Amino acid sequence: NIPTAGVENLLGRVPEGVREVIGRRLDRLSETCNSILTLAAVISRHFRVSVLAKASRLPEADVYRALTEAEGARLIEAVPGRVDEYEFTHPLMRETLYDELSTLVRANLHRDIAEAIEETEATRLQSYLPQLAHHYFEASRSGQASKALEYCSAAAKQAMGQLAPDESASFCEMAIQALHLIDDRDEVTECELLVEMGHAQRDSGDLIEAAATFRRAVEMAENANAPELVAHAALGFEETMWRPGWPGHEAVRLLDQALAALPRADSDLRS
Repeated sequence: NIPTAGVENLLGRVPEGVREVIGRRLDRLSETCNSILTLAAVISRHFRVSVLAKASRLPEADVYRALTEAEGARLIEAVPGRVDEYEFTHPLMRETLYDELSTLVRANLHRDIAEAIEETEATRLQSYLPQLAHHYFEASRSGQASKALEYCSAAAKQAMGQLAPDESASFCEMAIQALHLIDDRDEVTECELLVEMGHAQRDSGDLIEAAATFRRAVEMAENANAPELVAHAALGFEETMWRPGWPGHEAVRLLDQALAALPRADSDLRS
């Protein structure tokens, strides 16, 4: 599976001696093979040929020749039972290739890969939301912030529906970071993401972070003049504080603020 967030922080730590050994092995390969392996490294340790070929913009026959060359050098191997999939024989191989790329080149390659997934899997994008979110997020500083926001938000909702609150919280945070890169960012959208992230953090057991997120959401929703979001954030804060039995004074204050902000007419939310 393609990692979803923060993975690149783990890369770039390959010991210098190991990097030199891997570099010598790569130097024996053709230029096309090195290019294909570099692109594959940006995808993940596991990668599909169809996506690789589309992102490389090379004929599939050339891609297979490069992969055969790399397989002969024992740098990659076919995934058993999967005719379209390969994987690096060791994670250090992938990390070395990825670490050699500049920030801009990485971002552009992540964009190419995301676009390739959109094209090759157009009829079942829901199955690839985590991958699309990851790649567009990594490309967000190269003009892909809106796409990153779109896919990270969708991936967060999907993860929550699949009972994976940790992943949902990570995707919400990624979506908020992408939103901050958009010139005229929408504060209401950020409030909605904060409320969603608070619920995910709470459900994953991270109650302190959840309480802080809901506080932030209340403040931002008030500034954005969004009374319903103030109420949802205050309710989320109250439930977060209630679960471990923490004092409720602050929750009462926020709920009072929410009641004061909501229209006086009867509503489910006001009740």
